[in-house]
Amino acid sequence: MIQGKDNLQETESQDTHVLASSIEDERLETLKVQIAEGEELFQQCEEAIQQAIGQINQGFYVLGKALGLIQENRFYRKEFQIFETYCEAKWGIKRARAYQLIAAANVYDNLLNNSSDEGMSTAVDTLLPENEYQIRPLVKLPPSEQVTVWRRVLDSLNEGEKITQQAVLQALRENEDLKRKVLESLKGDPQVREAVSAATRAEREQRRADRRAQVQEAAELPDAKYRVFYADPPWKYRDSGVINDNDGYGRAERHYPTMSLEAICELGEKIRDRAMPDSALFLWVTSPILPDAFQVVESWGFQYKASIVWDKVRHNPGNYTSVRHEFLLICVRGSCTPDVKDQTDSVVTIERSKVHSQKPEYFRELIETMYPYGRRLELFARQEVEGWDRWGNQ
Repeated sequence: MIQGKDNLQETESQDTHVLASSIEDERLETLKVQIAEGEELFQQCEEAIQQAIGQINQGFYVLGKALGLIQENRFYRKEFQIFETYCEAKWGIKRARAYQLIAAANVYDNLLNNSSDEGMSTAVDTLLPENEYQIRPLVKLPPSEQVTVWRRVLDSLNEGEKITQQAVLQALRENEDLKRKVLESLKGDPQVREAVSAATRAEREQRRADRRAQVQEAAELPDAKYRVFYADPPWKYRDSGVINDNDGYGRAERHYPTMSLEAICELGEKIRDRAMPDSALFLWVTSPILPDAFQVVESWGFQYKASIVWDKVRHNPGNYTSVRHEFLLICVRGSCTPDVKDQTDSVVTIERSKVHSQKPEYFRELIETMYPYGRRLELFARQEVEGWDRWGNQ
């Protein structure tokens, strides 16, 4: 008997759901094995947190180091899908505070590793920060500058004087003043200015060449069916104009090869072929090109349903406003509401990194929580991530 079109589609949908469930079961089993192998380390981390939690100022390094290991190894997934939920439910530590502690532990490690260098030769226990507040002003600095500023703090102390956050802030200001004076002194020398600009251009071109090579290596999309797609396209902006060589962030073109709207839309045929009848797309876009994103959504065979706003805290200058947010569009094909009933907040505040266009790992974990079942594909991926297939390189 020949089945009707509706019956064929229903059978295909049932088969793909069974396949997705089977794949997810295998991944969950693999994850359980990995967690079991790291159970001892996980237990050590939680014991360390338990001991340090009552003295969060003095025990900041232990807390930050333990939380960092738990996040890095995803030990929290034994009970929780999202790291931030684990921190708050298990230890009563809010998301922002958890990341402060992890960042402080990384700075502390950097200072500790450089404590034997010239200029930091006194006893280690008198060199290093005593609490997270002393470290906080150093977090956003490059590792080498963290050491430079900390040395300046130590040099400013009188005998018997204690280190304070104000002393660290003063050393930071002095370091910034010195950098400005050096830059100003170099501005008048055309040869130095041209050498700096040439080196900056060469470094930028090398980064772009490396990324082009990575894109070419991953020219073909994986031949599989996916229930979840996650994409951060390398959008090409219309006001590409002159790029300031002194701007460390700047437009996308200076960081990676961009794609025209037409080129991104042309991926639609391949994506539609790989999308399950009921599937979801999470698509990043910024305000200036928001209309372009809706063209991409339609070209890829999805319909827009909702959005999440990422409040990046740090501002970027814009033509009309000082911009500090991006949109994560939630789109579906067929019927694909989240597998869980708990609803997430539509506004998420996480300070952006200094790496251009890099998105917080929180959003990937949020997608995994909303859609724990089915195969997932990240388009324009920056890195390999367990539980995800990847294509391209942003």
